[in-house]
Amino acid sequence: MRRIARTKFGAFLCLCVLVLIANEVNLQPIPGKVILRLRYRGETSELKKNPYTIGIFEREVEDPAEYIGALMGTDWDGCIYIFDPIKPDLWVLKRFDRQGKFQEEWNPIRARYGENVAVTKDGYVWLGIRWVDSDRLRGFPLVAYQKGKKAPIIDWRRELPKHVKDVRDKVSAEIGVDWEKIWEERKESYVHPRDVFVYRLDCGPSRVGISLHATFLGAENYLARFLWILCSSDGKEIFEAHIGTRVPFLGFDGNIWIKEIERLKDIWSSWKKIWLFKRGEDKGESLIDLEKRQPEWINKVIFGEAEKVYGPIINIDAKGNIYVIFERGFSLERQRIKIQVEGKYRYVLAPTIGGAEGALVVLDKHRRFLTHLPWTLTYLEYPNWQHWIKPLPDGSGFYRIEFREREAVIYFHPLPSQKP
Repeated sequence: MRRIARTKFGAFLCLCVLVLIANEVNLQPIPGKVILRLRYRGETSELKKNPYTIGIFEREVEDPAEYIGALMGTDWDGCIYIFDPIKPDLWVLKRFDRQGKFQEEWNPIRARYGENVAVTKDGYVWLGIRWVDSDRLRGFPLVAYQKGKKAPIIDWRRELPKHVKDVRDKVSAEIGVDWEKIWEERKESYVHPRDVFVYRLDCGPSRVGISLHATFLGAENYLARFLWILCSSDGKEIFEAHIGTRVPFLGFDGNIWIKEIERLKDIWSSWKKIWLFKRGEDKGESLIDLEKRQPEWINKVIFGEAEKVYGPIINIDAKGNIYVIFERGFSLERQRIKIQVEGKYRYVLAPTIGGAEGALVVLDKHRRFLTHLPWTLTYLEYPNWQHWIKPLPDGSGFYRIEFREREAVIYFHPLPSQKP
């Protein structure tokens, strides 16, 4: 009897160990496959005509910094979009297919760097940029391309179309803002590129969601106001627009989502709870609760450093999978990263705060854990950290960029098979 009892107890222990192992395996990142390698090049390099390179060089004026091309977006065909600097304040948008083969590039565009790319299913490629300090433009920092056409087919930078201007003025009047008057007052003065910038740019199959921040829109309780516009893929129809502090976003699934954050004290303190819900529905249970350390995967990813974690950015693909991208900063002692540009070694000072490192968690539409990527260096200097991960709209996986010593490498990470 004792032998039988010991045998049963041993089997029970083995089962418990297997369960623990299975749970641990589920928390292991899915390895990625290298899709594209981009060698670093300098500003004056003769290799600039080679599409399989990526520019990295130092801006010579005004806050010297390393400028490097970025992974900006994906589309419904699985293509990769790279925003690549030719020289400071002049960039080109490139497209590669899902096998890493170069497809096309559009005409160079004047920009400080890129904010985001959103590509609708019917083929409109929307690009948000950060304005150059010396520009005196009267529109929004947005252009849109189509495949096979070198110049933008939509350009809202210098002058807005009348239907967009009318909507902008209507919602702005509700809070007492006159854009045209502000433009006139500022046209001869210094205009910072953050005066108007693209906070977020999203798309569904045939619609585009634009979140614009403008310093002169004011604030409520230290929260900045944003102008949010939902328009057709060709920009000819505005479905809705409003100005407020809560910024919705448009998922690849076509739904409009709300991310709500509860902080420890005020806007300057760390967050403790995050809700994610469709607009018009109850917010339900929180997506993340740092106080209760729920869900369980948060302990595996955050590792007890919630007070140092910013964000997160959240995206949703057409299958309803949820991508939660966290960020955290380095210590005040900046790390020096060695890279090689055209055979010569140089050292880049890594950022200290605001996204020097990132981590990713992917959940299915039922909020069950699918996979994650641990904390890692996400970018060198410019553009910023949000371009580390780009989900594919169709829900098949995501692309990730890694800056190695001699090249930038893009991986494809497929999502694991999912239960209904």
